[in-house]
Amino acid sequence: MISMFMMGGPSQIDLFDPKPELIKRNGQQFEGDIQFDNAAQASRQIMGPQWAFRPRGRCGMEVSDLLPHLLQADHDEFFNFQSTPSICVVWWFVFAPSPAAIIRLRFGSAGGRVAFAARWSYGLRWSRRCSEIDRPAAALVGDLKRRGMLDSTLVHWGGEMGRLPTIQVPVGSTGTDVVGRDHNTHGFSMWVAGGGLKQGYAHGKTDEFSHHAVEGVVTNHDWLATVLHLFGLSHEELKFRVGSRTLVLVENRAAKVVKEILA
Repeated sequence: MISMFMMGGPSQIDLFDPKPELIKRNGQQFEGDIQFDNAAQASRQIMGPQWAFRPRGRCGMEVSDLLPHLLQADHDEFFNFQSTPSICVVWWFVFAPSPAAIIRLRFGSAGGRVAFAARWSYGLRWSRRCSEIDRPAAALVGDLKRRGMLDSTLVHWGGEMGRLPTIQVPVGSTGTDVVGRDHNTHGFSMWVAGGGLKQGYAHGKTDEFSHHAVEGVVTNHDWLATVLHLFGLSHEELKFRVGSRTLVLVENRAAKVVKEILA
Protein backbone atom coordinates (compact mmCIF):
# COMPACT_ATOMS: atom_id res chain seq x y z
CA MET A 1 0.00 0.00 0.00
CA ILE A 2 1.19 3.49 -0.85
CA SER A 3 -0.49 6.17 1.26
CA MET A 4 0.05 9.85 0.47
CA PHE A 5 -1.05 12.05 3.34
CA MET A 6 -1.86 15.64 2.45
CA MET A 7 -1.21 17.70 5.56
CA GLY A 8 -3.80 20.22 6.65
CA GLY A 9 -6.85 19.07 4.75
CA PRO A 10 -7.34 19.62 0.99
CA SER A 11 -10.55 21.43 0.13
CA GLN A 12 -12.97 18.94 -1.39
CA ILE A 13 -15.14 21.89 -2.43
CA ASP A 14 -12.42 23.21 -4.74
CA LEU A 15 -11.16 19.84 -5.95
CA PHE A 16 -13.61 16.95 -6.12
CA ASP A 17 -17.06 17.82 -4.83
CA PRO A 18 -18.84 20.32 -7.12
CA LYS A 19 -21.92 21.89 -5.58
CA PRO A 20 -24.11 24.12 -7.78
CA GLU A 21 -25.85 25.46 -4.67
CA LEU A 22 -22.59 26.92 -3.39
CA ILE A 23 -22.05 28.73 -6.68
CA LYS A 24 -25.62 30.00 -6.62
CA ARG A 25 -25.36 31.26 -3.04
CA ASN A 26 -21.78 32.52 -3.12
CA GLY A 27 -21.45 35.52 -0.79
CA GLN A 28 -24.70 34.84 1.05
CA GLN A 29 -24.99 33.85 4.70
CA PHE A 30 -25.00 30.19 5.61
CA GLU A 31 -28.20 29.61 7.56
CA GLY A 32 -27.87 26.00 8.63
CA ASP A 33 -25.97 24.36 11.47
CA ILE A 34 -22.21 24.62 11.07
CA GLN A 35 -19.38 23.65 13.37
CA PHE A 36 -16.33 25.90 13.28
CA ASP A 37 -12.94 24.61 14.30
CA ASN A 38 -11.61 28.14 14.80
CA ALA A 39 -14.38 30.32 16.22
CA ALA A 40 -12.14 33.39 16.40
CA GLN A 41 -11.85 33.44 12.61
CA ALA A 42 -15.27 32.06 11.82
CA SER A 43 -17.64 33.47 9.25
CA ARG A 44 -21.00 32.37 7.86
CA GLN A 45 -20.37 33.92 4.47
CA ILE A 46 -20.61 31.22 1.84
CA MET A 47 -17.68 30.83 -0.54
CA GLY A 48 -18.30 28.72 -3.61
CA PRO A 49 -15.61 26.76 -5.43
CA GLN A 50 -12.86 28.98 -6.79
CA TRP A 51 -12.09 26.83 -9.84
CA ALA A 52 -14.28 25.39 -12.56
CA PHE A 53 -15.30 21.73 -12.59
CA ARG A 54 -15.53 19.58 -15.70
CA PRO A 55 -16.46 15.97 -16.48
CA ARG A 56 -13.19 14.09 -16.93
CA GLY A 57 -12.37 11.01 -18.92
CA ARG A 58 -14.72 8.22 -19.90
CA CYS A 59 -16.02 7.84 -16.35
CA GLY A 60 -17.41 11.37 -16.52
CA MET A 61 -16.64 12.34 -12.91
CA GLU A 62 -16.36 16.06 -12.32
CA VAL A 63 -13.04 17.38 -11.04
CA SER A 64 -11.75 20.93 -10.87
CA ASP A 65 -9.25 22.55 -13.22
CA LEU A 66 -6.64 22.46 -10.46
CA LEU A 67 -5.73 18.92 -11.51
CA PRO A 68 -5.29 18.90 -15.27
CA HIS A 69 -2.57 16.26 -15.64
CA LEU A 70 -3.94 13.64 -13.30
CA LEU A 71 -7.19 13.61 -15.21
CA GLN A 72 -6.11 13.73 -18.85
CA ALA A 73 -8.20 11.09 -20.55
CA ASP A 74 -5.94 10.98 -23.60
CA HIS A 75 -2.82 10.05 -21.64
CA ASP A 76 -2.98 6.36 -20.81
CA GLU A 77 0.25 6.63 -18.84
CA PHE A 78 -1.40 8.99 -16.39
CA PHE A 79 -3.71 7.81 -13.71
CA ASN A 80 -7.15 9.12 -14.44
CA PHE A 81 -10.10 8.17 -12.34
CA GLN A 82 -12.31 9.22 -15.22
CA SER A 83 -10.31 7.79 -18.08
CA THR A 84 -10.33 4.45 -19.88
CA PRO A 85 -11.75 1.49 -17.93
CA SER A 86 -8.27 0.06 -17.47
CA ILE A 87 -7.24 3.03 -15.34
CA CYS A 88 -10.58 4.28 -14.04
CA VAL A 89 -9.67 3.21 -10.54
CA VAL A 90 -10.52 6.08 -8.24
CA TRP A 91 -13.55 6.19 -6.02
CA TRP A 92 -15.12 8.50 -3.46
CA PHE A 93 -16.08 7.38 -0.02
CA VAL A 94 -17.52 8.90 3.11
CA PHE A 95 -15.22 8.66 6.08
CA ALA A 96 -15.58 9.60 9.74
CA PRO A 97 -12.93 9.80 12.50
CA SER A 98 -15.64 9.08 15.06
CA PRO A 99 -19.39 8.42 15.08
CA ALA A 100 -19.89 12.12 15.83
CA ALA A 101 -17.66 13.38 13.03
CA ILE A 102 -18.67 12.21 9.59
CA ILE A 103 -16.17 12.87 6.88
CA ARG A 104 -15.82 12.56 3.17
CA LEU A 105 -12.60 11.91 1.28
CA ARG A 106 -11.01 11.41 -2.10
CA PHE A 107 -8.22 12.19 -4.56
CA GLY A 108 -4.52 11.54 -4.75
CA SER A 109 -0.95 12.50 -5.37
CA ALA A 110 2.53 11.13 -5.01
CA GLY A 111 5.89 11.14 -6.64
CA GLY A 112 9.02 12.37 -4.91
CA ARG A 113 7.37 15.31 -3.16
CA VAL A 114 4.83 14.75 -0.45
CA ALA A 115 5.54 17.73 1.80
CA PHE A 116 2.50 19.87 1.17
CA ALA A 117 1.46 22.47 3.71
CA ALA A 118 -2.26 22.52 2.97
CA ARG A 119 -3.65 25.56 4.72
CA TRP A 120 -4.96 27.16 1.53
CA SER A 121 -2.86 30.02 2.94
CA TYR A 122 -6.01 31.98 3.69
CA GLY A 123 -5.63 33.37 0.17
CA LEU A 124 -6.53 30.06 -1.48
CA ARG A 125 -2.98 29.68 -2.74
CA TRP A 126 -3.24 25.92 -2.43
CA SER A 127 -3.38 25.96 -6.22
CA ARG A 128 0.43 25.98 -6.13
CA ARG A 129 0.35 22.81 -4.04
CA CYS A 130 -1.93 21.20 -6.60
CA SER A 131 0.55 21.96 -9.35
CA GLU A 132 3.17 20.16 -7.26
CA ILE A 133 1.13 17.00 -6.73
CA ASP A 134 -0.75 16.78 -10.03
CA ARG A 135 1.97 15.34 -12.27
CA PRO A 136 3.64 13.15 -9.59
CA ALA A 137 0.30 11.52 -8.70
CA ALA A 138 -0.45 10.79 -12.32
CA ALA A 139 3.06 9.46 -12.91
CA LEU A 140 2.97 7.19 -9.85
CA VAL A 141 -0.25 5.41 -10.72
CA GLY A 142 0.64 5.30 -14.39
CA ASP A 143 4.01 3.75 -13.60
CA LEU A 144 2.43 1.12 -11.35
CA LYS A 145 0.00 0.27 -14.13
CA ARG A 146 2.71 -0.07 -16.77
CA ARG A 147 4.70 -2.36 -14.50
CA GLY A 148 1.67 -4.55 -13.84
CA MET A 149 1.71 -3.64 -10.15
CA LEU A 150 -1.43 -1.53 -9.79
CA ASP A 151 -3.82 -4.44 -9.31
CA SER A 152 -1.79 -5.63 -6.33
CA THR A 153 -1.00 -2.19 -4.89
CA LEU A 154 -3.51 -0.11 -2.94
CA VAL A 155 -2.81 3.57 -3.60
CA HIS A 156 -4.34 6.09 -1.23
CA TRP A 157 -4.41 9.88 -1.22
CA GLY A 158 -6.16 11.99 1.40
CA GLY A 159 -5.87 14.33 4.33
CA GLU A 160 -7.03 14.48 7.91
CA MET A 161 -10.12 16.54 7.07
CA GLY A 162 -11.77 18.72 4.48
CA ARG A 163 -12.80 22.37 4.36
CA LEU A 164 -15.97 24.29 5.19
CA PRO A 165 -18.17 26.02 2.60
CA THR A 166 -17.76 29.35 4.38
CA ILE A 167 -15.03 31.98 4.53
CA GLN A 168 -12.41 31.94 7.27
CA VAL A 169 -10.88 35.36 7.92
CA PRO A 170 -7.51 35.72 9.71
CA VAL A 171 -7.48 37.43 13.10
CA GLY A 172 -6.87 41.15 12.65
CA SER A 173 -8.11 41.24 9.08
CA THR A 174 -10.88 43.71 8.33
CA GLY A 175 -11.67 42.58 4.81
CA THR A 176 -12.22 39.45 2.80
CA ASP A 177 -9.35 39.95 0.39
CA VAL A 178 -7.27 37.39 2.29
CA VAL A 179 -9.46 34.45 3.18
CA GLY A 180 -9.52 30.68 3.33
CA ARG A 181 -11.67 27.83 4.62
CA ASP A 182 -11.88 26.44 8.15
CA HIS A 183 -11.51 22.73 8.89
CA ASN A 184 -14.39 20.41 8.10
CA THR A 185 -14.44 17.00 9.78
CA HIS A 186 -17.99 16.20 8.72
CA GLY A 187 -17.63 15.70 4.98
CA PHE A 188 -14.56 15.57 2.71
CA SER A 189 -13.02 13.63 -0.15
CA MET A 190 -10.06 11.40 -0.97
CA TRP A 191 -9.21 8.88 -3.65
CA VAL A 192 -7.72 5.41 -3.72
CA ALA A 193 -6.72 3.26 -6.67
CA GLY A 194 -5.84 -0.31 -7.57
CA GLY A 195 -5.56 -3.02 -4.95
CA GLY A 196 -8.80 -4.85 -5.69
CA LEU A 197 -11.14 -1.86 -5.83
CA LYS A 198 -13.85 -1.05 -8.34
CA GLN A 199 -12.90 1.12 -11.28
CA GLY A 200 -14.48 4.52 -11.81
CA TYR A 201 -16.77 4.15 -8.83
CA ALA A 202 -18.05 7.00 -6.65
CA HIS A 203 -19.16 6.02 -3.17
CA GLY A 204 -20.87 8.35 -0.74
CA LYS A 205 -22.40 11.78 -0.96
CA THR A 206 -22.28 15.05 0.94
CA ASP A 207 -25.14 17.51 1.39
CA GLU A 208 -25.75 20.37 -1.05
CA PHE A 209 -23.13 22.49 0.74
CA SER A 210 -20.45 19.80 0.96
CA HIS A 211 -20.53 20.13 4.73
CA HIS A 212 -21.91 16.82 6.00
CA ALA A 213 -21.66 13.33 4.56
CA VAL A 214 -25.23 12.11 4.12
CA GLU A 215 -25.14 8.92 2.04
CA GLY A 216 -22.92 5.86 2.01
CA VAL A 217 -21.23 6.88 5.24
CA VAL A 218 -17.96 5.07 5.98
CA THR A 219 -16.39 5.47 9.39
CA ASN A 220 -12.67 5.36 10.00
CA HIS A 221 -13.20 1.91 11.51
CA ASP A 222 -14.97 0.77 8.34
CA TRP A 223 -12.09 2.05 6.22
CA LEU A 224 -9.48 0.23 8.32
CA ALA A 225 -11.55 -2.95 8.22
CA THR A 226 -11.71 -2.63 4.43
CA VAL A 227 -7.96 -2.09 4.09
CA LEU A 228 -7.28 -5.17 6.22
CA HIS A 229 -9.71 -7.15 4.08
CA LEU A 230 -7.81 -6.11 0.96
CA PHE A 231 -4.66 -7.36 2.69
CA GLY A 232 -6.32 -10.73 3.24
CA LEU A 233 -6.91 -10.15 6.96
CA SER A 234 -10.09 -10.16 9.02
CA HIS A 235 -10.49 -7.18 11.34
CA GLU A 236 -12.64 -9.37 13.60
CA GLU A 237 -10.11 -12.18 13.90
CA LEU A 238 -6.85 -10.22 13.90
CA LYS A 239 -5.81 -10.05 17.56
CA PHE A 240 -2.58 -9.90 19.49
CA ARG A 241 -1.52 -10.23 23.09
CA VAL A 242 0.08 -7.50 25.19
CA GLY A 243 0.74 -8.88 28.63
CA SER A 244 -2.55 -10.20 29.91
CA ARG A 245 -4.61 -8.22 27.42
CA THR A 246 -5.93 -9.25 24.03
CA LEU A 247 -5.96 -6.30 21.65
CA VAL A 248 -7.47 -5.75 18.22
CA LEU A 249 -6.58 -3.18 15.57
CA VAL A 250 -10.20 -2.22 14.97
CA GLU A 251 -11.80 -1.65 18.35
CA ASN A 252 -15.25 -0.66 17.15
CA ARG A 253 -17.31 -3.84 16.90
CA ALA A 254 -19.70 -2.13 14.51
CA ALA A 255 -16.93 -1.75 11.91
CA LYS A 256 -17.68 -3.38 8.58
CA VAL A 257 -15.96 -3.98 5.27
CA VAL A 258 -17.29 -1.60 2.64
CA LYS A 259 -18.13 -4.24 0.06
CA GLU A 260 -19.62 -1.72 -2.35
CA ILE A 261 -16.19 -0.48 -3.32
CA LEU A 262 -14.59 -3.88 -3.89
CA ALA A 263 -14.02 -5.16 -7.41
